[in-house]
Amino acid sequence: MARKFDGTQSKGVVGGGIQPGAQSGTQTGPQNKTEKMQKIDAKTGELLFTKKGKPKYCWSTKKKLAVGIPTGIIALILVSIIGFLIMIQHSMSDTLGGNVLQAIFTPKQELLHDQNDRTNVLIFGTSEDEAGHGGAALADSILVLSANNKTGVANTISIPRDLWVKNTQDCGFGSEFKINSTYPCGVNSSSSDDDVQKEKDGARYFADVVGNILGLDIQYYAKMDWEGVVNVVDAVGGIDIHPYYSGNNGIYDKVTGLRVPALSDGETVHMDGQTALDLSRSRNSHGGYGLPRSNFDREINQQRILNAVREKAVSVGTLANPIKINNLFNALGDHMVSNIQYSELQSFADLASLMKSAVSLPLTGKDSQGNQVNYVTTGMTSGGASIVEPSAGMFDYSEIKEYIQKAVLSKTGDPALDEANAAKAAEDETASTDGSTDSTSSSSDE
Repeated sequence: MARKFDGTQSKGVVGGGIQPGAQSGTQTGPQNKTEKMQKIDAKTGELLFTKKGKPKYCWSTKKKLAVGIPTGIIALILVSIIGFLIMIQHSMSDTLGGNVLQAIFTPKQELLHDQNDRTNVLIFGTSEDEAGHGGAALADSILVLSANNKTGVANTISIPRDLWVKNTQDCGFGSEFKINSTYPCGVNSSSSDDDVQKEKDGARYFADVVGNILGLDIQYYAKMDWEGVVNVVDAVGGIDIHPYYSGNNGIYDKVTGLRVPALSDGETVHMDGQTALDLSRSRNSHGGYGLPRSNFDREINQQRILNAVREKAVSVGTLANPIKINNLFNALGDHMVSNIQYSELQSFADLASLMKSAVSLPLTGKDSQGNQVNYVTTGMTSGGASIVEPSAGMFDYSEIKEYIQKAVLSKTGDPALDEANAAKAAEDETASTDGSTDSTSSSSDE
């Protein structure tokens, strides 16, 4: 049973009483005062931004045409339906590629995948919609979702934002930098004159760099800003989540104002979009408690938010309804840039429904069996900047790739669990053999 969030938002306690200075009442996160519409580029088929008012539409699929309706009325109904679909198209922003009508009238398109039947998606966040936020284009939330299209076995891998990487683009950022600079570097080096295409070029370069580190072919990318997170969580009716924290006091973060009470095992709290965003940002960088490892702890909670959104979307039937799927992406508005096509939406929904809870593959910290893993470590550049680098050595991703490959080839997606199961099986076999030997010895003695 999830504790209900009482509306105190980030200035109060999630699931508890109102704290001093907290505001009561329900908040739903920042509102986008300028609603968006879209148009289609006739040459590329891509969705383009326009700033116009967005009408609301209502269409009941349950109503049926009655026998004997005059032909003129039938024609009028058909025209209205076509008009409705066109208006949906124009109400969607530049979230996806292709045309929204493809999601309704064309057969669902098979997802791109690698030789292991894995579809891999780079999901990253920026704060470009937050006025006055320094380094707004930097990707401070970097996550890869890898899922097997046949079995639904899935993994999430967080990439430390301070990982030091080489740069192959002429973007004015230098030949080496922290990986969170990769996206804006790719945008700056794009040869396109179109702003949206520049973003997509930056995201593609980012996906290629991350793929090289993990040894994965990353086919898709999705960039989301802060309000996009708020809108998606609110679109599924909020999420029930057990946040990660250390100690016995829950979480308090001074920057976001987030407070989460200490929870028992298996207990969850219900969060709306704004609160989920606060959790995804919290890392105790300026004080607080519960997240002593800063970015590394924040990455765990970002993965849990992603899992919680998927679970909620499945449970309320969103992923089984094409119109709801479109509405979910509509909630993102111009807060997401992706190379996912409309014709692939249903296939993504099917994959999300097939997926089990994604197994986290930490690059540092504890694995699923409580074993310490250290595929990355902290270090310093020659200029004195604090960075993260592979434990195998600067720019040496061999151990990371081997680790990820074990998960990709595993039936469970969890190398640590596989090793524990193998050790238990070997132990049981030894015990069985010893028992048989003892029994034989006893028989001989008689």
